[in-house]
Amino acid sequence: MGYCSNCGHKVDDGAKFCSKCGAAINRTYDYTPQAQRKTEYDGVIHKCPNCGEILNAFVSKCPTCGYELRGTAAASAVQELYKNIQCAKNDKEVIRLIKMFPVPNNKEDILELMVLASSNFDEKEYITHKGEDNISAAWLSQIEQCQKKASLSLDSQDKIKANRIYDAIKEKIVDAKKKAHQQYMSQQSEATAKEFRGSKLRIILVIFSVISVLCCAFAFQGGKIFAGIVSALMVVLFLTAFLMGSGVISEQVKNLHLVPAILAFLLFVPYFSLSTNNDRRVHNSSHYDDYIEDNLQQISWKSFNLGEYLPDFGYNEAEVIRNTDDNLMLNFYGLEMSKYESYLDECKEFGYTIDAKDGGTTYTAYNQAGYYLRLQYWDFDDKELSIDLEDPIASEQIIWPSSDLVKDIPIPKSLVGEVSTESSKAYAVYLVQIEPSYFSEYVSLCMDNGFNVDYSKSDTYFHANNKDGISLSVEYKGFNILMIYIENYDW
Repeated sequence: MGYCSNCGHKVDDGAKFCSKCGAAINRTYDYTPQAQRKTEYDGVIHKCPNCGEILNAFVSKCPTCGYELRGTAAASAVQELYKNIQCAKNDKEVIRLIKMFPVPNNKEDILELMVLASSNFDEKEYITHKGEDNISAAWLSQIEQCQKKASLSLDSQDKIKANRIYDAIKEKIVDAKKKAHQQYMSQQSEATAKEFRGSKLRIILVIFSVISVLCCAFAFQGGKIFAGIVSALMVVLFLTAFLMGSGVISEQVKNLHLVPAILAFLLFVPYFSLSTNNDRRVHNSSHYDDYIEDNLQQISWKSFNLGEYLPDFGYNEAEVIRNTDDNLMLNFYGLEMSKYESYLDECKEFGYTIDAKDGGTTYTAYNQAGYYLRLQYWDFDDKELSIDLEDPIASEQIIWPSSDLVKDIPIPKSLVGEVSTESSKAYAVYLVQIEPSYFSEYVSLCMDNGFNVDYSKSDTYFHANNKDGISLSVEYKGFNILMIYIENYDW
């Protein structure tokens, strides 16, 4: 017997043509065993045990007959892994066994390994030792590899099973992170509360909470509604700070209780402003009506010391707050907004238009002679109009003091004006002939001289302390007037 030289098919002895390809048989070949063609096979071909179909890698079901393939050897390997882990001497050996175990290729074994890994995964251990070698991290690595292989080799139903196991592990990790964060915040809150209970701030908050309650009561009793609202807000903020510091209200950020405490202290400024000014706009009792009635008096515009520098308002009844050579202050009640607007126009025609500021219901301006006018209207029950006129700042030569109080502030370039206050505790001066641009220059000099503690600054106003607690205020008043006020009171 020989072989066809064209296709290699075996041919019978004496055949002239190949039974497979039909090629003519050449009889010159050698019949010796060495001349016979040999066929060699390399590798393993996997076939379906039911129909014989050749199977590709990562196949869990025969594509021809649907026969489900089972990897008993791999399943045994997963079971062998579990046995080896049980016999491991230490955690390091367990981690090595898990990491070195190869992920199987078929559905049953992938899912079995994922179930084994998920049942041994401890989310608390994983979160606590995150970034370190630990058993749960090794199991999570196996779960992730199995999930990736499942997405490549399994059908849609089996992928869903694998994804459910993977998603459940991820949910456990998220929940563990939340619990760890909550535990950390609880520990921080307990530590802060312990520190707070032994601090002076706790006592301060208690004292000022009581003070705020008293301020609230006094404000409402005195008809200062806005001041009462501000003080009530102070009470809420102080109590909130106290409860947060004590741990009753949890803090999401360390020392967050300082925020409401600081806000409460800042509210003392508007509270005192609202409770000590001449604001009597809101009232709900006959006491306030009696006050107005008792303080109203018949007036004659010509009798006012500064009356000639303002247009006659045209009313013969007003509350006279002040009537001196340097200041006229009057309050009128029961007026409509139109009366305020018409009188404002008269004042503008009277010359009060220099460095004017119009806030709708408040108007301030100078006239050519330097008189300063302030009009304010409150459209509440009493419909009050306040007229405040100040005489010009004197143009006198000023001798700059050499006291310890004033020694640290720079001497202004112009010393012409008027000193309004001078003592060992306070000094106030109004300087004239000051250009508006000099305000910023002078403020910079003051800051260079050490007045840069707790400072606040705008285009026309500056306030700051120095390291010794001395307080300085500088304000450009308009009409080339600069006010400087320094004090060192022990409040």
